[in-house]
Amino acid sequence: MSTPIQIDPASLERWQALAKRDPRRYRLRLTIFAVLGDFLLTCAQILPWVLPIVVGVMFFPHPMLVWIGVAAVIFIVWLVRPGLHVEGSRLERQQAPELFRAIDELREKQLAASDLEVYVDGELNAGAAEGRGLFGLLGTRRVMVIGVPLLACLSKDELLAVIAHELGHFSRRHGRLGGWLYRARMGWAEYAEREENARSAFERAMSWYARIFAPRFLTMSLVHSRDAEYEADADAAAVMGRASFAHALTRVAFLNAFFEHELGPLIARWQSELPDAPGDFHARLSAAVRGLDERRTAELVAKAAATQSSWHDTHPALADRLSALGEVPRLGDAAMCAGQALFGDEWLRVVKEFDDRWARGASIEWRVEHLRMKLLVAPLLSAEAPKRASLSTKTRLRRARALRRVDPLQGITELREIRAERPDDVSACFALSAALLSENDAAGIEPMESLARAYPAYAEPAYSRLAAYAERVSDVEHLRSWRTRLERASDALHMACDAQVKAIEKGAARVSGLDDVSRAYVEAALRDDACMIRAWLLEGEQPFGTPPAFESRTIYTLIVVIDTEVAERQRVSEVELIGRYHALLRAIVEPYEPIMVRTYYSTEPLPKFLGSYQPIIEATRPNSREEQTPHESTRSG
Repeated sequence: MSTPIQIDPASLERWQALAKRDPRRYRLRLTIFAVLGDFLLTCAQILPWVLPIVVGVMFFPHPMLVWIGVAAVIFIVWLVRPGLHVEGSRLERQQAPELFRAIDELREKQLAASDLEVYVDGELNAGAAEGRGLFGLLGTRRVMVIGVPLLACLSKDELLAVIAHELGHFSRRHGRLGGWLYRARMGWAEYAEREENARSAFERAMSWYARIFAPRFLTMSLVHSRDAEYEADADAAAVMGRASFAHALTRVAFLNAFFEHELGPLIARWQSELPDAPGDFHARLSAAVRGLDERRTAELVAKAAATQSSWHDTHPALADRLSALGEVPRLGDAAMCAGQALFGDEWLRVVKEFDDRWARGASIEWRVEHLRMKLLVAPLLSAEAPKRASLSTKTRLRRARALRRVDPLQGITELREIRAERPDDVSACFALSAALLSENDAAGIEPMESLARAYPAYAEPAYSRLAAYAERVSDVEHLRSWRTRLERASDALHMACDAQVKAIEKGAARVSGLDDVSRAYVEAALRDDACMIRAWLLEGEQPFGTPPAFESRTIYTLIVVIDTEVAERQRVSEVELIGRYHALLRAIVEPYEPIMVRTYYSTEPLPKFLGSYQPIIEATRPNSREEQTPHESTRSG
């Protein structure tokens, strides 16, 4: 577990003042830092491989060996130098002539280079990147990437304003220094975050240096990165008009807010209706964005406008960018999507390609979520208001959490009601605090901290949510403290899980007693999983904490035998399968209850202790050999 690099606000202000007062001096110092940081990073990366070569040449200084050694060092340096790797599909001019004509017109106005590659990918984003050309050595390669969600949800003029912004980066050659900055910033930040896992003296030394260099360099380079965004904004506003560019900036920020607050509930509703992932994701997305009512649209725009610039984001916040242009947030009319306007008939092929990619990526988990929505969530949401008062607190909390999936704000409202009625209920306190933190509401901090201190079994899930909140809002001061406490709580959880594993192996655990609805869901989800051969669901109590703060908590364990051939055919890894079964189990236990997943492959012998327990389900496929186990994998949390 690593702690993000911290930005010192006072230092950031000093660098901003220097960049404004003496830009040439600031840029010179930044360039020296970038080149030096990149050079030292390269040395750190190649040293473990180069040192034996250097020592060998020193002991055997034959001219041929010297030249071989020099060639080897050059080759290693070339290997560790980053290339310009682009995800997505490249567009050729004949595929979208209208798009390329528009790009050419903007490029000529902005005096950007003509050798430009255009790609499309599945991200809600657009980007411009420069790198070395042939073999990463000769010439310059310039790449623009446009996300299909932008093509589906922006109008033609809005997308052209985004493209003009990206061309501004090319015309001002931001990529020349930006590449050095990015490599040095990310490389040393990675070394800094290795501090706790550093094993060798060399790694510890590099981590120590990174903890000194990375914060200073990140602070210094952040000023340049944000200035580059403002410059590209100014270029786009000059060719598109300030009002038109303000429309585009607002629309993109609005879409980001939509993805953060609306897309999850929207997909949950699709999952409740459809057994399989739909093959028209981008058309559904575009329709949902354009069909949003005026009140909710205004709320999302307000959220986007209220978002403040974060130290870990090189892009300034919407309010800062618009203020620099003398504009205010404004949305233009929802016109025909840019993809249709700029791609013509080719748009259908492009959007189908990325619809298929999205559906393939979602299909593995979709059916499980469909079953969960159908069997667990729908019955809870169908409860009429007069009958809800008769439900147990546990069932009402499950209903409120289920409601959070499809209507987050109403879910919080019901959680508040339960908390007010049951002020001493620990599970109600946890549920409401977790929901508030997920909405970045600081009101959830104090009750969650109090709960974590008072109840050892709640410490790990409580501090994990507090740490996630702090990371989202860039509260580094609290993040360090909460992550330290999370590590201690995780150690206690792992000890309890290890104790439960030993109990299972001794035959001292018990088959989990599920209610009929939960059992139907688990059986249906596992039976629908082609990778599953047999599964056991076990439980047992284990102690948490030390006296006097001591309590027991039930730990649930799902053990699954995986069909090796099916897993290989589906190209699904063991980690992905564990994550799938972990999510399945999490759907039927409380969010603060520990769970574990253990997996065995059908080509491996199974442990004899499994014969002591009754499987919850068994597929009609060949079973594994049941002997001593040489292999197992466990995930807890």
